[in-house]
Amino acid sequence: MTPWERLPDAHARKEALVGAFGEVRTAFLEWCGGSPGAYATTLTVVVLAPGWLGQLSVGDGLVVVRSDVGDPARPAYDLLPRAHTDSEYANETVFVGSPAALRHLRVDCVRDDGIDGCCCPRTG
Repeated sequence: MTPWERLPDAHARKEALVGAFGEVRTAFLEWCGGSPGAYATTLTVVVLAPGWLGQLSVGDGLVVVRSDVGDPARPAYDLLPRAHTDSEYANETVFVGSPAALRHLRVDCVRDDGIDGCCCPRTG
């Protein structure tokens, strides 16, 4: 059993993802010497384990989740995360090194024994 599978519920999984992001962001800012502007980067992370999918993103990344809903010829597809509704423009984004990164962090945990795949498309 993996550490992810040992977590008791979606709330604990979200906390684990947020904690890991905090560690990665701190290391990134230290590596940049406190000036991350030259590394305007977004981040999308997926943890996939039997029965669970965890997704964390800062910026404009997305995840397409495929689930078997009983008909192999017609799987279900879902999009994570949902777009922020407080953006003025559809193409706005927040970068990992931005002071607003923690405020714009999006975390989803999905419990679904039918998840059989995911895709994390990227640009750039």
